[in-house]
Amino acid sequence: MSSVGTGLARRPLTVITEQASTVEAVWDEGRPIVGPEVLGELLGWEWRAEGLCRETVCVPVSDRSQVEDVEGIDILAVAKILDRPTVIDPDAGLLVVGQPSGDRHEVLYKRRAPDFTLPDLTGSLHSFSDWVGHKRLLVAFASW
Repeated sequence: MSSVGTGLARRPLTVITEQASTVEAVWDEGRPIVGPEVLGELLGWEWRAEGLCRETVCVPVSDRSQVEDVEGIDILAVAKILDRPTVIDPDAGLLVVGQPSGDRHEVLYKRRAPDFTLPDLTGSLHSFSDWVGHKRLLVAFASW
């Protein structure tokens, strides 16, 4: 991947995963390129000589040119290697990165809701896992 001769633009990128983070990105034909130093903040993985690494686990990347750009790291290519689906709106500077398909499959196969924590009306935090061993009813509502 090369940015020579292309119309590069430097703009903010908001990445939504388990949390939302905004970083500066170079946009190369609608693809956000970020500095390798922010990859850990955005996706929890680091770009090393071994490939993509999280703590002691590394995913080898045989063709580094798929990920590396003269301006940094192609975050869409990283998400693809990690088997994480993406939805991007270049005009809004927004990228949503989903959970790896293996994680989604495991949750659906085992029929277990992921753990989450929400406040009650008084502001006290309660986790879904606090009720393990008890009958639970999970109701989700969306207005759309």
